[in-house]
This record gives sequence, structure tokens and C-alpha cells, in this order.
Amino acid sequence: MAGESPTFHELVGETEAGLGRPITVNRPGTLADMDAEIARRLQAEPDNMFSWMPLMYWCAMLNGKGKLGPLMNARYPAIHPTGVREYVKGMAAGKA
Repeated sequence: MAGESPTFHELVGETEAGLGRPITVNRPGTLADMDAEIARRLQAEPDNMFSWMPLMYWCAMLNGKGKLGPLMNARYPAIHPTGVREYVKGMAAGKA
């Protein structure tokens, strides 16, 4: 179940639309750079998952491997997921 499955750039666009202003996207490197940083952190602190696991999550989200399989929203007709723009607009207004 999901409301939307936007690409990174679509997510930025919907966030900006919800906020009503542009946001700054920070790109500190490539996905290969992130893989190298994950490997470095795993080597340095293998028992500290808080050091490397967040980067693994972001890597999977950004490279598309973390994308959900087939959505089954139709199985739950009473549930109406909130879209990114609507969610951000609510957060900005303090309604979340």
C-alpha cells in the first residue's frame, strides 16, 4: 500500500509545491561514493549499525532497489493514502 512512488526529482517537486517555496538539494557525491562510504564505515565500525545502516537505506531508496513491488491499494478501498504534496502542506501548517 502506498500513496505515491515518486522518483527523487518528483519528490523534490512535490515537496516544493507543498511548501510553496523551493528547497535546496544537497548532493554530496554519487551512488558509488555512497557505496564506498558504507564500506568504509562497515570496516571501521562493524558493530555500530547506526554508523552505516542509514546510508544503506538511502542508497536503496536512491538507486531504486528499495522500490515497493506491485501495489495492492485496491484491496483496501477504505484507505486513502496521503500524497507527498498534501502531507508536506499539512506539516508546514502544523497539522501533522
